[in-house]
Amino acid sequence: MSKMKKNLGAWLPLVSAALFLLLMFAAADILEEPEIIFPEMAALVIGAWIVKSQPWQVSRSRMVFLLSLSALAGLLFSRYLPEIFLLQASIAFLFALGLLFFSKTTFFPLLSACVLPVLLHTKSFIYPVSVFIMVMLTAVTQWGIERTGLRMAKEYTPVSYQGSAFLQRLPLLLGVFLLPAIAAQYTNLPFLIAPPLLVLLLEASSWNSHLRQIPFRVIFLVLAVSALGTAGRLLLLDFLGWSLTLAGGVVILAMLALLYGSGLLIPPIGALGILPFLIPSQGALFYPLCTTITAAFFLVCACKLPLDLTRPFLFSLQK
Repeated sequence: MSKMKKNLGAWLPLVSAALFLLLMFAAADILEEPEIIFPEMAALVIGAWIVKSQPWQVSRSRMVFLLSLSALAGLLFSRYLPEIFLLQASIAFLFALGLLFFSKTTFFPLLSACVLPVLLHTKSFIYPVSVFIMVMLTAVTQWGIERTGLRMAKEYTPVSYQGSAFLQRLPLLLGVFLLPAIAAQYTNLPFLIAPPLLVLLLEASSWNSHLRQIPFRVIFLVLAVSALGTAGRLLLLDFLGWSLTLAGGVVILAMLALLYGSGLLIPPIGALGILPFLIPSQGALFYPLCTTITAAFFLVCACKLPLDLTRPFLFSLQK
């Protein structure tokens, strides 16, 4: 009985994640509303359902509130701030970092939720509404999986950010963010600043992050998943004319299989496989190259610069 429960605990969250993401694509396809596709849901279900222990310090109620608020704020920035990409993106980035501080969480996916509508010039309120519904379903399902004992629950412990160190790190983080953002602006390659990579940056910046020990494997996985998502978009959807649901379903299954098989269930990388379905076709061809370049840059910065928001001293040695 215990062996069957163990097998069920290994496969049920994986199958549930694939079905959930497939339903997201189906809803966007049927309703003809691409704003329903939220790439960070791939990261969320990987972190909340599949991995053995949730990688973020956040409660379920905070998860729902913070992601919904970030999505709404990003939409408002896109709608009402002056149409200057670097201004909108910088304000969205700093707002998301402020949310981390005041919420006392390490729920880094909220950065992607806030910056994404700025990058895509999203104007529809369908985006934050769909994010709220999907993150609510994610939280409820996580509760159910943990309640049945198929996954270990992680108790939320408020994060004690040091105010002075946090403020000192903001210019460094903003500088690291702005370099690829400026390149994106002037090369007309917007996905040099793909939002899931911001989540990867903060996760890798933690002094005890295992991502710092395997940077080349992480970069290769970013390339592989980005190329997989791009192939699904350009080959299956655009060239062969498959439906959005079918093309997305193939990419979802292949992406989850790749991450699971590699042993590196890194939540933000999962989001990179879905993002190409929101990119204009003419820009999607360069997407894998853009994400790989920025991922490499972010990993170097995470390893060499004092960017960890939870450490008390700015210039302490990082081992």
